[in-house]
Amino acid sequence: GLIIVPCLYAWFNIAGSWDPYGNTGNLKIAVVNTDEGYESDLIPVEVNVGENVTATLRGNESFDWVVLNNREKAIEGVKSGAYYAAVVIPKTFSADMIEFYENQKANAIAQIVTEKGSNAVQSQVNETFTETITSIGLKTVSSLLDYMSTDQVSNFIANLSSTLGDSIEDLR
Repeated sequence: GLIIVPCLYAWFNIAGSWDPYGNTGNLKIAVVNTDEGYESDLIPVEVNVGENVTATLRGNESFDWVVLNNREKAIEGVKSGAYYAAVVIPKTFSADMIEFYENQKANAIAQIVTEKGSNAVQSQVNETFTETITSIGLKTVSSLLDYMSTDQVSNFIANLSSTLGDSIEDLR
């Protein structure tokens, strides 16, 4: 027993932490989108970056993204351990950006063993989310530029320029 128990302990410990980053696809991360979107008075293009981010995260297989409707359920899920983290996209996403909640267990031994792993996982979550936001932002700018190059916008700018020219003459 004195020989076998330490060997089994070492074997399970090593096997359990052999590849801590290989199974991040099983980590559940809650995503709550409350973004109401934005439509400018000047340019009639509705932009809802929150929906785009949620759709892109669903397609990402680095983590198990769980899309929820309720912010409180997501935060409670993090506290209970059902989710590793929660990403909350607020109503005014462009102004406030995101809210991030993560579950840090009170178990001191687990914290020591998983500290490096959780830092790497958090770094991967941050990287994945940053890549998603960057790609969504570029797609939004691209669609806005596409809209700006349409004939309707060109006519609007020509009318605006003509009207401003007339107004300047009237003011003189």
